[in-house]
Amino acid sequence: MSQTNWKADKMLDVYIYDYLVKRDFKASAQAFQDEAKVSSDPVTVDAPGGFLFEWWSGFWDSFFARTNEKHSEVVESYIETRLIKTREQQPQQSQHPQHQQLHLQQMLLQRHVQPALEKRHRDGSRVLNGTSDGIAKNDLFTRQITDTANVLAAKMYKGKLKVPLQRDAFDDTAKKQRFGENAGHLMISNNSLIPKSEAAEGQPSGQMLHSTAGGIFPQVLAGNQQLPGSKPDIKIDMKQNFNVSKGITFSEVSSFRASTSKVVCCHLSSDGKLLVTGGHDKKAVVWHTNSLKPKPTLEEHSALITDVRFNPSKPCFATSSFDKTVRVWDADNPGYSLRTFAGHSAWVMSLDFHPVKDDLLCSCDSYGEIRYWSINSGSCAQVFKGGSTYMRFQPRQGRVLAAAADNVVSILDVETQACRHSLKGHTSTIRSVCWDPSGQFLASVSNDYVRVWTLGSGSEGDCIYKLNSDGKIFCSSAFHPTYPSMLVIGCYQSIKLWNMSENKTLTLSAHSGLVASLAASTVNGLVASASHDRFVKLWK
Repeated sequence: MSQTNWKADKMLDVYIYDYLVKRDFKASAQAFQDEAKVSSDPVTVDAPGGFLFEWWSGFWDSFFARTNEKHSEVVESYIETRLIKTREQQPQQSQHPQHQQLHLQQMLLQRHVQPALEKRHRDGSRVLNGTSDGIAKNDLFTRQITDTANVLAAKMYKGKLKVPLQRDAFDDTAKKQRFGENAGHLMISNNSLIPKSEAAEGQPSGQMLHSTAGGIFPQVLAGNQQLPGSKPDIKIDMKQNFNVSKGITFSEVSSFRASTSKVVCCHLSSDGKLLVTGGHDKKAVVWHTNSLKPKPTLEEHSALITDVRFNPSKPCFATSSFDKTVRVWDADNPGYSLRTFAGHSAWVMSLDFHPVKDDLLCSCDSYGEIRYWSINSGSCAQVFKGGSTYMRFQPRQGRVLAAAADNVVSILDVETQACRHSLKGHTSTIRSVCWDPSGQFLASVSNDYVRVWTLGSGSEGDCIYKLNSDGKIFCSSAFHPTYPSMLVIGCYQSIKLWNMSENKTLTLSAHSGLVASLAASTVNGLVASASHDRFVKLWK
């Protein structure tokens, strides 16, 4: 939407219209646009520079404040101001009547959904032949109904409560006591992994439920049918050792607190002996992966660090930041930066070293500008357009550069900067991309999908697989360092293992916040995960 007709009272309409378009609700989007008179001029509402950025930042920090986590002075001031305003607006109200009114609204909501709940109990028992699976699935649906009532009641009360609501649905511990191990069956969902050919043909999705007793219940469902409370996979305790498929194991090796605030990026050195992390505290920290001891902290950036990358052939690494600069550091003596590159006019979102030309460093900013930097001369070698959120050089030869902007990945020729392929298919902003070690396959991640593209010989630029998030938030990914058919995906509070060759997924509880970054080393087989919960974990 152009600046001339931008009005504050139209922001919500623009956001709703943008949501409908991205969810592919074309008819609803058109009807809403006509009725609300929403401008057809494009506007980015969910990019770092979009108008919702400040709102989202405040919302999430307020949300996580309920867990008594430490926040920055700016965030704490924001939360305190909100509380003061709430008290001023309600000087005569107490919390006790508020809880009574909320409880009444919850009961009214649950009364409306009770008939549907009873029908689900009957249908679930009939579908699953009266086994404990049917009980478990209906209890999961009960939990969803109750949680929905809590959320709706809280929304109707317009945020007047000052304490978080307690869930009245039984927790996982109670379920295990009631149902034993039958409460957690491995569910292999074929519809969560959709090869391009099948997706194009519109074949009905199918599910196989594998019980502990060895029974297999094939549930072939139409596109608009769904088993109550069904999930494509199962969450497992992160302290265990996981046999994913045919002897493939994946378990947590170590965990440590890497920062006092959100960690948003990490990378492993080529030999896997060093790990560098960065985030909201503006510091880059290098860790020894065997001892988890840090080297001296690097504190030269004036804003949060967005990306970190080791040079594949030299003992140095680079950082990018919201302060619009790129810095190069000596990994052996990281007391101060070797180079500082300034020239971007916007936040620097991502960067990468060329795998062969060790003098070439590349970075992109939120305005879509890509810059080539010469480390030896300390100057900018080239400027062109192409990527605004994330970028990575192709491993080994480094002939192409994958650069993401909005919902498209551009495959750019490194020498000529010509676009070889435009990889389209995502419906929301791409958050990260990663190459497999051979450089023949590329994974792109958005909130709702992961897509894998082939860029080797033959059909270049084709999407060979895609994985639906099924309501979870996808953020980061890395190809497994030992098993090339396995993709590790960072989600909200969990890590998903996706075996592409066998069409299987497995979800592991990993963090208490968003898994913002993943890194892998083919030398020692380590996978590192960095999270907004301020922790970094090593997996193998």
